Amino acid sequence: MKRFFLKYADFTGRASRSEYWWVVLANTVVWFVLSIVGFLAGLPGSTTDYDGTLEPGPGFIPFGFVLAVLLFGTIVPFLSLGARRLHDIDLSGWLLLINLFPYLGAFVIFILSLLGPKPGGARFDRPRA
Repeated sequence: MKRFFLKYADFTGRASRSEYWWVVLANTVVWFVLSIVGFLAGLPGSTTDYDGTLEPGPGFIPFGFVLAVLLFGTIVPFLSLGARRLHDIDLSGWLLLINLFPYLGAFVIFILSLLGPKPGGARFDRPRA
C-alpha cells in the first residue's frame, strides 16, 4: 500500500501481481466497510420513492463525502498501478482505455491482471543512470 501512494502518478516501470492485488483487496475492503457503515448510518430518516428507490437519511452524508474523496483521490494512482501492471506482462499502459467499453473492458483487464510477468516487460523499466 505504501508503494501505491509513493508512485502516485508514476506510469513507468512495472508492478507485480502481489503489488496490484494487495492494493485492490485493501481498496475493496475499505469501500465495503464504508459503504455498509454509511448505509446503516443513513437508515434513520431515509425515505422510499414511489418506484421503490431508497433515499438515505442525513447520516449517510459524511460517509458519502468520504467515499467521494476516496474515489477522486485514488483515480490517478489506480491508473498508474494498472499501467505498471500491464507493463509487467509486456503490454502498453494505453490498453487501460479498453475500460471505456462497459463490462467487457473491465473483464479483459481483470484477466490480463491475473497473468504472470513476462521478461519482455523489462523494456518499460527506467534505465539506471
